[in-house]
Amino acid sequence: MTTGRSPPRVPLAFRVGASGSRVLAAGVQSGLQQQMRAVLGDIARMLRVLAGEARGVYAADGQGAIMPRLRVVSPLAEGADRLVAEAALSLGYALEAPLPFAQADYEADFSATIAGFRALLARATRRLELDGDRDDRERGYEAVGRHVVRNADLLIAVWDGRAAKGRGGTGDIVRFAIRTGVPVWWLHSDGSEPPRLLRTQHELRDPSQAPAGEKATQALGDLLRGAVVPPRPAVPHAHTAIGQVVQAGCRLLRHETTPLHDYLREDAHRPAKIWRAYTCFMDRIAPDPAARVPGGGATELVPEGTIETYWYGLHAPADTLSQDYGDRYRSSYILVFGLAFLAVICAVLALAFAAVALPATLLELLILAAIGGLVTGNHALRWHERWISYRLLSELCRKQRVLGPIGWSLPNWEVERLTAEGAPDPHEAVPDAALARDAWVAWYFTACRRAAPRKRVHRRLAPSCPRGRLQPDGGAESLPS
Repeated sequence: MTTGRSPPRVPLAFRVGASGSRVLAAGVQSGLQQQMRAVLGDIARMLRVLAGEARGVYAADGQGAIMPRLRVVSPLAEGADRLVAEAALSLGYALEAPLPFAQADYEADFSATIAGFRALLARATRRLELDGDRDDRERGYEAVGRHVVRNADLLIAVWDGRAAKGRGGTGDIVRFAIRTGVPVWWLHSDGSEPPRLLRTQHELRDPSQAPAGEKATQALGDLLRGAVVPPRPAVPHAHTAIGQVVQAGCRLLRHETTPLHDYLREDAHRPAKIWRAYTCFMDRIAPDPAARVPGGGATELVPEGTIETYWYGLHAPADTLSQDYGDRYRSSYILVFGLAFLAVICAVLALAFAAVALPATLLELLILAAIGGLVTGNHALRWHERWISYRLLSELCRKQRVLGPIGWSLPNWEVERLTAEGAPDPHEAVPDAALARDAWVAWYFTACRRAAPRKRVHRRLAPSCPRGRLQPDGGAESLPS
């Protein structure tokens, strides 16, 4: 069993979402756009600097400079959405434009500025029309706002700080972002206050506690560092004295490496037959009836489409490597028990028959050395840890493979919860998540999600076709809101 490929290096990417007031005073628009250009420019500059610190994660040896893939996700409504899009495009960001309804229905909301909307939409690299209903406009705007948050790593919100006037207003979207772990760069809609970075429910309830101005920029730099630079690995926890000795030896020999770099260096390989000991043992004592029936086992669905292929390419190596290391770990115990049984037989023979005492004793010592080698290899090469970590990564990718094509994703807090030691409050910052054993899994998965491809989707409705259904000849896809 092989993966067919090594685990892929993830491209460096970052996504900025836009949400905010539609009606902005003419006197503040210029100042707001300058603030938008400032933060978007800072993001691009910081990412280029930070990419060099984690070069081994994003590029193989010998490759040139790492250029971040920068994207802005904006519904292109009047006001803040378009200001963010224009500022981002001027700095080289790619534009993705999710629309709450079909384009013709959406344009009816701003008939006086259709030309500006169409000009920006023409520059979008991705365009997606949610299956909203104009008769329920607020729900459609809520859906597109949440879609922006789900597909953003930072939300720029132009907001007056008040509760939303209707469902799906900026206040609702900001609260949804904080709830799902997406930080918010808050620009006050009247331009009277410096930008603030909101990260937790506490800061949302009391914005005076959130960093502002230069402190907000510094906090943003820390946030970007956490997104771009892999977390430091946790100190391995040894459950036995043997494990403590092995880990001390690895530190003495400087044989310690980070789990993320170990994963990226994994190679497609065919495990030795010795590591099938556990499978063979279980086949003898608890055979699986499905394995005896042709086609009775689990069948992996063939990926279809760009998004599914992308996530399958991430899931397959992690899944196969997890199985390989699981077999190694469990087979090592079967082998240890088997060798221990042989060692006892050799000891009995050495005591019972003087003629074979010497060879039996030598064989017993060899068996004990083999047992020691298996136990040492298990601790030094972290077979159990790799088995569990790779399994977690494969399941995250499997789940995202289903969610990705419909524009959804796992919330940041849920990914962090799965990989943190303990269960943090989903509405607050994860406490010292960088020290969690599987923090690298959350980091790598999130980086893969940021760089994931998106479909170019355009829905066309026939005049007599019920809302949400496609024309019979339409090859485009429609996504649920």
